[in-house]
Amino acid sequence: LPEIPEVGSFGIRGNATYLTSYSQGVMVSTNEGVDWTALNNGFLENAHPGLFAFSANTIFVGSEGQGLYRLIGESTTWEQIPGMPPNAYVIALTTYHGQIFVELSFLILRRPLSQLQDVERTQQTTDVSIAPNPAHNASTVYFTLDEPSHVKLSLVDALGRTLETLVAETLPPGKHERQVQVQLLPNGSYFFRLQRGGITELIPLIVRK
Repeated sequence: LPEIPEVGSFGIRGNATYLTSYSQGVMVSTNEGVDWTALNNGFLENAHPGLFAFSANTIFVGSEGQGLYRLIGESTTWEQIPGMPPNAYVIALTTYHGQIFVELSFLILRRPLSQLQDVERTQQTTDVSIAPNPAHNASTVYFTLDEPSHVKLSLVDALGRTLETLVAETLPPGKHERQVQVQLLPNGSYFFRLQRGGITELIPLIVRK
């Protein structure tokens, strides 16, 4: 077998084997690893693809600093999926029961695969932040909507139990913010759970006094 340095991950779809290499990007073999071909069209500079996830007709690959890319059908050009936070570093990636789960360094995204396999439905921007974090008295979550959306925003504990619901209504497009008081909560890890348009996001919050 040819030597491919710094292999990050690999996966199989049909008769093709895919792997990622930090220095060479995505490589593909259709003859059981005897020969490998680079498959890097569409990646931005320094994308450094890492983790794979596969669905029926789409390959997803996470990058170090540029979010998520996809390869649809027989295409040989990767497309960067819009709507990811800037400089998104994908540290875990999987598909399950029609959903794709993407763990970034500061939040977890869950989206229906149907949205990410349809170019026209992946344009909604993900723009969420919280401050201060860690918090000891109060923390505020800031988010932006591209279009009117029914939004449910909750504070949950590490087991996913709802502690407080901050929003459960249809909001207009634009910037929004909601504050939560945390001074009575024990020190530890919590999450803001933001649900909108079939998308669920978990944004970690640390309470430290």
